[in-house]
Amino acid sequence: MTAHRRRHPSPPLPAAATWPVVSARLMRALRPRVGRMAATLARRFTALGLVCDVRGMATSRGWATVLSLENAQGLQGLIDLTLLDGPAVGLGPCVALDIRLVDACGEVVADGLARHGLGRAFNDGGPPPRWRDDEVARSLTTVLVMAVAFFDLLQPQERCG
Repeated sequence: MTAHRRRHPSPPLPAAATWPVVSARLMRALRPRVGRMAATLARRFTALGLVCDVRGMATSRGWATVLSLENAQGLQGLIDLTLLDGPAVGLGPCVALDIRLVDACGEVVADGLARHGLGRAFNDGGPPPRWRDDEVARSLTTVLVMAVAFFDLLQPQERCG
């Protein structure tokens, strides 16, 4: 007799017919976590003297939580934390977090900021994965530093000129 190793089967991908239900459940479970990330960033930017507003909305890409950054000169930029609906963006049946910076003119100046760590895709019917605190902290610090640099938040200038 030959000993066979039993492999743990990976969870099956949801059938196309059930994906909207699975996607809605995953997004509902993850939206509060993403909202807390946006609130943490808002506190940090407020400490730098900016006025912040956080809004959530359904988009063609999935569910977006958008943080606007304003100072005395007006809107400086947006931080877009989107829970991507895989089929809507050509990824197949999965949900993934995408973080990008959008300037005051609507141009994406940096994207894929959650690609390492928080941006991993998940697609099974089980509970959504728990993002580790150190992954969240590292990602939020990266977003903060990049936003300060891209939007020149320490010395605001006229935009779109």
